Amino acid sequence: HQEQIDLRIRLAELREAKLEETAAAVDTYREVLELDTENEPATLALERLLAHEDHQQAVAQILEPIYRMRDDWQKLVGVLEILAAHSMDPTEKIELLHRIGELYEVAGDDSAQAFNTYGRALAEEPSNEETQGRLERLARELGNWEDLVGLYTARVQDTTDEELAVMLHTKIAEYLEMQVGDL
Repeated sequence: HQEQIDLRIRLAELREAKLEETAAAVDTYREVLELDTENEPATLALERLLAHEDHQQAVAQILEPIYRMRDDWQKLVGVLEILAAHSMDPTEKIELLHRIGELYEVAGDDSAQAFNTYGRALAEEPSNEETQGRLERLARELGNWEDLVGLYTARVQDTTDEELAVMLHTKIAEYLEMQVGDL
């Protein structure tokens, strides 16, 4: 078993360095991690390959479950950011941003960074109630209602959807009245 892993590592290194077959190398490193999720040479090689724009998404998809299993939240945030940047599906992007925000909030104990991440999710889809709820909860915790008003104000200025604009204006007015005390 270990001999097979070592051979695959050597093959991947050869494909990467000598043959310039980066995609094949990424695939071979993935095979190694499927056999041995703790394999450090394969993990380090894939982390190095994250710098290659063409292969970032594939490498991030391989490393994401590895980091989750290892409970390495900082590196997990990094690969989730890559996946979010490459996502063309708005729903998936928001889910990824929510996961990143949760990691900052829970594992990193960084509510301010979580608030910023949820703010990015709001920019993707201002009507998302889950995002709104997360932002409101953190605004209450951090006492930064003015920042939340700023986020909603920016979304109002970006939208052409009248129904959404009315909803956002209503929320802004409620925050200003109830939380900021600015009638």
